[in-house]
Amino acid sequence: MEGLAVKALLYSVWALSGVSLAGLLLTREMGAPAAACALTLFPLFLYFDSRGRLVKIPRLENGLILLFFAGSLARFFYLKESFLVVVAEFLILFLLLKCAFKKDRKDLFQMIVLSFFVLLSASTLALDFTFLFGFAAYILAATWTLSLYTITDGPGRQELGPAEEKALFRHLRRVSWMSLSLALGFALGIFIFFPRLSLAVFQGAVLGPARRTGFTEKVTLEKSGEIFRDPSVVMRVEVRPAEAAEKWGGKIRGRALSRFDGREWSAGGGEPRRIVKDAYRSRVLKTQKIVRYNYRVLEPDLAALKSELGMELSSGSYLRQKIYLESLDSKAIFAAPWAVSVTAALPRLDISPGLALSRADLSGERTAYEALSLVERPAESRLARKSRQDVAELRFLDRGPRKAASRPLFPSVMPLDEPETAENLEIPDDPALDQGMRRIRDLAGSIAAREDDPYSKAKKIERYLQVNYSYTLDIKGMESRNPVEDFLFSSREGHCEYFASAMALMLRMEGVPARVATGFIVDEKNPAGDYYVVRSQDAHAWVEAYMGGMWLEFDPTPRARRAAGGKPSFLGTVKQRIEYLNFLWNAHVLGYDMDSQRNFAGSVRRGSSRLSSNIDGKVMRLKLGALRAFRPEPSRIQAPKIPVLLILPVLALIVFRKYLKQFIRYITGVYNNRAEKTTNFYKEFLKIMAGKGMAIKSGETPKEFAARIACMDFGRAAGDTLNFLTDSFYRTRYAGENLTEGEKRMVISALILFKETSGKIINIHLK
Repeated sequence: MEGLAVKALLYSVWALSGVSLAGLLLTREMGAPAAACALTLFPLFLYFDSRGRLVKIPRLENGLILLFFAGSLARFFYLKESFLVVVAEFLILFLLLKCAFKKDRKDLFQMIVLSFFVLLSASTLALDFTFLFGFAAYILAATWTLSLYTITDGPGRQELGPAEEKALFRHLRRVSWMSLSLALGFALGIFIFFPRLSLAVFQGAVLGPARRTGFTEKVTLEKSGEIFRDPSVVMRVEVRPAEAAEKWGGKIRGRALSRFDGREWSAGGGEPRRIVKDAYRSRVLKTQKIVRYNYRVLEPDLAALKSELGMELSSGSYLRQKIYLESLDSKAIFAAPWAVSVTAALPRLDISPGLALSRADLSGERTAYEALSLVERPAESRLARKSRQDVAELRFLDRGPRKAASRPLFPSVMPLDEPETAENLEIPDDPALDQGMRRIRDLAGSIAAREDDPYSKAKKIERYLQVNYSYTLDIKGMESRNPVEDFLFSSREGHCEYFASAMALMLRMEGVPARVATGFIVDEKNPAGDYYVVRSQDAHAWVEAYMGGMWLEFDPTPRARRAAGGKPSFLGTVKQRIEYLNFLWNAHVLGYDMDSQRNFAGSVRRGSSRLSSNIDGKVMRLKLGALRAFRPEPSRIQAPKIPVLLILPVLALIVFRKYLKQFIRYITGVYNNRAEKTTNFYKEFLKIMAGKGMAIKSGETPKEFAARIACMDFGRAAGDTLNFLTDSFYRTRYAGENLTEGEKRMVISALILFKETSGKIINIHLK
């Protein structure tokens, strides 16, 4: 294999292999040994190959391939490692093995094929937009390499001289860029329009990777040690509306832990409520079709909320979240407390007695779903009064496991049954912990001694822990068998799990049902994309106490939030932009499914409808202007005569020149000024509706606006009036008509009706 083209083919194959390896390593999912081998051996083998020092030993090569394959099978079946990672690392070793020996045309072709599968493996593991650049580079290199492979095949290659080969390379460069453009365009078309079947072929325990997070299903205080400091992204969260976001406490809830044995918190008893949806299952592929379902989680008692707690819920009381969840080592479905409903492509959703949401299995897949949460909370004064009334509804024993009253408890929003009440009031019954528990009980009593209602006691304990104890991730060695006692009376510092455990235990000792909730704290907002980034290190634990007929959140941890405001540095801005690009990649590329296709088609349809409406309006204005400009006076209408017909072309030219400036001035100024004066009533109407929170959207036509707000509860009379205002606007704006005096009075009455006041309508000019 000699000649310029042959050498170019050799180095092109090396470049193609390097691009695919780089794309796989940039996913950051490869283990350290595999990454070290690739970064060390690949350039080393390239150096030896360029010097012609590699040899070919087929038996050794085949033996090593079989050894690598057997090792990969053992890792998957016996060590239960992630299928995708095992396959990716096997492909890396296979490709490096081909690089290590002398190559003929067959070996070069095998390296080309292997590089494709390496890139395919990278596509299954890539989580950020950098894969797009690797894909583009691979298309360029592959086009160049395959072209060289074709032209160097056979004796015809000997007939090319140096000049012809150089001309051929220039042609190959043009062909490569053209191929890249066509490939990207073709791939984009397939990506957008090809139907998504949403079959879960690659779901289940065989796939991964599942990312570990600081979030835990249990809280073991003695083994907490140093909590995770991993900055890896766990999820991205979009929230709306802004009114509800202001009421939101900035927490994403995952689990509720009710059982405490003195050292460990775990989920309470009781069977979860399981909601199963019908799902199509393929008999051949043994897969199920994923369909988005709406799961109802909580049914708030609106009447009780209003009568007992003075809460009047509105659209601003509910927070809508779009959550893009990464691959995690947990079945949990996260949402802001309290989740009312979840819309997700899941065949089943489990809801625990503590309102913790779970998927059917630990599939390790990325998931995108929507959640609706009730974030409105009662006023503190109403809570204190209501919780004081509820104290009489519980009877407690002085010692042993605490029992609940025999009659129904707290008949309001989130019912708490008797077994659950007892579970959330239970104190660890361990003789070895008795002395420590007495000390904790005495401390709780001294903190809340002057308060007579549970809510005030909870606020006192929460404030006491925030002020008198320090937050740290570095936990020192225990000095007692009771971690909470050691935290409260010895170390006086700890992380969120210690603070939450101490407060929940003290509330139980004061007769208030309490538990520990785990999830994430959300406070890192990306201004570029207006969404929140949640990382592993944001894992958090807080307290939920039952009072006033509902579970309320308390956070005794003095954890400092990220500094808000201030202009970020240049490097910080760049990181935010990169994170935003990753978000777009995950949301609109990796998360692109059939629902996304429907939304895209709907957006195109609405956009084309608005464009068509705008074009129709402009055409109508042009036609009206032309008709008015060329309309003859009635007195000049006469029967045409032959001489007139003969000079008609000349007269047409004269008339055109005479009215040209008038026509242009009319359509650009006069018509618009007149239309502006005659449609001020509609501007006033839009101003009134905007004040009521129903503003017209950008690009929305008056008819679309009327159709959107027609569903509002204005009554039939108001609905007819809305149609009258809209029709009057179109008549005056586009048809050039004037309103009669009676219609003007009807317009003023309509505006008064929508304004719902007896005052005057200001600055309405209908003349």
